[in-house]
Amino acid sequence: MENNWIKVEDRLPNNKQNILAIIFKDNKFYVPFTCEYVDGKFKSENDDELGILDYTNVVTHWMELPQPPKLY
Repeated sequence: MENNWIKVEDRLPNNKQNILAIIFKDNKFYVPFTCEYVDGKFKSENDDELGILDYTNVVTHWMELPQPPKLY
């Protein structure tokens, strides 16, 4: 399987782009999640166990969302 993760230090998403992101906090990686890159910040509308909605300082890698599956 191809690794399409992009380091945030190498390239950032386009403004208002929905992406799959992974965060590193408390010395561990967390399960990837979807978020939107808006005005220089990684934001999510869903609160989670970390209790944060702005993930800008903890997102280390991101990738574009895949195309949805074809139904027929």
